[in-house]
Amino acid sequence: MKPLPIHLALALLLALLLAAAPTTRAAWPQNMRATFIGPAALYLPRERKIYVFGGRQLISDTVVVDLDEVAVVDLAAPIADLADPMSPAVSPAPFKLPTPDYYMTALAYAGGPGVYEVRLLAGLTAKSAPMKVWRVPDLLRATSVEVSPRPPSANASLAIMNPAWAASTAPFELTGGLATDPSSYLLGNWTNVTSTLWRFDQTGLSEVAVSSPDRPLPRAWTCLLRYDTNRLVLAGGNDGTNTQLADIWLFSILPRTWARYPHPMSVKRDDFQMAVYTAPSGARFLIILGYVPPLLEYVALDKGTPPVVPVIDKAAAAGLSAIAANALVVHDSHLFVIGGVPKHLMSAIKITPNGDELSFSWVPSYTPSYYKPPQSNGTSSAAAATPTPQGDAVPVAAIIGACIGGVVALAGLALAAVVFRRRTADHRRDRAQRDLLLHALIEERRASSHPGSNSEMDGGARTLVSVPGSRPGTTPSDAGGGGANPLLSPQPQPPLTAASSNDMSRLFLQWVHEQTRGMATAPSSVDGSATGPPPMTPTTAVNSEYGPPPQDVEVAAGQPPGAGREEGRAEVDSITLYLPTQTKLRDGQ
Repeated sequence: MKPLPIHLALALLLALLLAAAPTTRAAWPQNMRATFIGPAALYLPRERKIYVFGGRQLISDTVVVDLDEVAVVDLAAPIADLADPMSPAVSPAPFKLPTPDYYMTALAYAGGPGVYEVRLLAGLTAKSAPMKVWRVPDLLRATSVEVSPRPPSANASLAIMNPAWAASTAPFELTGGLATDPSSYLLGNWTNVTSTLWRFDQTGLSEVAVSSPDRPLPRAWTCLLRYDTNRLVLAGGNDGTNTQLADIWLFSILPRTWARYPHPMSVKRDDFQMAVYTAPSGARFLIILGYVPPLLEYVALDKGTPPVVPVIDKAAAAGLSAIAANALVVHDSHLFVIGGVPKHLMSAIKITPNGDELSFSWVPSYTPSYYKPPQSNGTSSAAAATPTPQGDAVPVAAIIGACIGGVVALAGLALAAVVFRRRTADHRRDRAQRDLLLHALIEERRASSHPGSNSEMDGGARTLVSVPGSRPGTTPSDAGGGGANPLLSPQPQPPLTAASSNDMSRLFLQWVHEQTRGMATAPSSVDGSATGPPPMTPTTAVNSEYGPPPQDVEVAAGQPPGAGREEGRAEVDSITLYLPTQTKLRDGQ
């Protein structure tokens, strides 16, 4: 079989590698496409992305499935339909959580441009307990999630269920701003309702010693949000008797004191989320959304004014009348609502500032304010305004792995081609040597068949030689010229002499020995009195070029082949030789 040309083999291998390259189809992860609640969201302002971790899928009123999937929402380009489960703006992350979970709290640190370390505090529900910490060392290039070998608290039996927490967060800059306290906070406990404040940082989970006598009532199932560098804000919740709360509290990280805000929310709420919106003027507003109507209210905490309940414009989209167990992210003057019940995937409310007031409107799609349509030359000015996206659909690690695998495969293919060619050359060379040897044997046989040589056989050992019949079109003339070659004649031929037989045996067996055992047989004497080569096992060579199966020619009349000696048999192509392995001299010779 002719070997495949190396350039064609390389092209075929490259096509196979491209076909098998790992890709990720743009869409929400499979189990997030229906109703899912309790996700943890991490917002990356520089990359304009939202990472959505886990959650719980509500299949029916009695059937739920916790999720281990992670979705990546890309906000760098327009999103035509925010509610589309197959949206090209959303894709599965190249990693999953170690185990399914929901209602987690996330903590992230920016270690440099495009480098984020993420820690997830999991096990905050009765089903997912005990608590544990998961770590993603480099979020944008991650392919797996590490599991911390240590429990988050020195008290290994500590359990905190459904506390006040923030479903969404952003990375802490370790070089300034929130670097004074890069941590997340939780409050309360549903199984043992308290008002204990907990701090979650790189070292784990620890209780915060509050220095003020005033503090919130025990509660759970609510939101505790990082409002700015030094303040937390707590609102509403459930006091453990299924009584909802409406109070608002502010906690100063330094000097660790609580202060009650003078105005409560417009209604009592629990299982809702909050977010901070900063207007172009620099004014900051706390946005409260969820659970019961009115769906949304906002408050300017720095001014001490009461919360405001706006009317949300539904001209462009019907929007929601109620939502719970969702995540909330503010980006580009839009409030993104992710997950939650009733059935909900993702929606957005556009925020429009007007002095000290805000107006809101539901939108079915999203177009970034920094986005500009592609120019006539095929380029887009948004590419210059948008940072290079990190964590593409095809992960960098997968691309590198495919490249390395391709190089290794190409090297292996090249090596295989070289070995194949060398073996082919060796095979051809061995075949040429074998043909030369057979030709020498034939010539030797022709010489021994010359008239007058029979007298030399008296008293000598006899050897049976089987040769093929005539081969049409290839019969040569004998040494005398003009006549038919007696070697290829179907009639019986004169016997060989012991000397010529031993000489032929020596040549042939030496070649067979070299080919089958890698070592040469020592030459034997060819004077007619010496013994032949040492015993050898039968050896067979195939692919004959010398005609049909052999015909036996008996060279010692009246005696069976091999009489008076031990026989060694060798087959070379289709020529069968019975050769002496130990000549026995008769009559005392």
